[in-house]
Amino acid sequence: PIAIAKGLTIKVEPGIGEVNTKGFWDATRLAERYSYPIDEEYVPIIPRDKLRSEWGDSETAARARKTAIALRERLDGPILFCGHGASCLGIAEAFGGSGYVGYASFSHFVVDEGSWRVEALGDVSHLSDKHAKESVASAW
Repeated sequence: PIAIAKGLTIKVEPGIGEVNTKGFWDATRLAERYSYPIDEEYVPIIPRDKLRSEWGDSETAARARKTAIALRERLDGPILFCGHGASCLGIAEAFGGSGYVGYASFSHFVVDEGSWRVEALGDVSHLSDKHAKESVASAW
């Protein structure tokens, strides 16, 4: 994983999870199961037991947006978010992006003179032509 290559720890943040994701593993269980550098001391913005039921993508995107804004205030340096669907849309909105973000895509945001701007949104250039088309069409 990228975290190992960069010498970083993984911070498990339930606040950027997908719709109704209370069933995912917590940091302790992930650390027990995998040899990834998981930060078990990290205190999430929204703990797993505080997630509320959601009924759609718009609620999930709003939660992920608020969480990403809080994270960029709390953490120093570059942040790599891994999400899915609506959570990625919310993360993009937190950094000034808008519109659909396809599956398996990357979005890159940079600070420019104190403000965030979108460097790339929904980039699928790392995928084969077939998978790039599937990513772009994944919302439909």
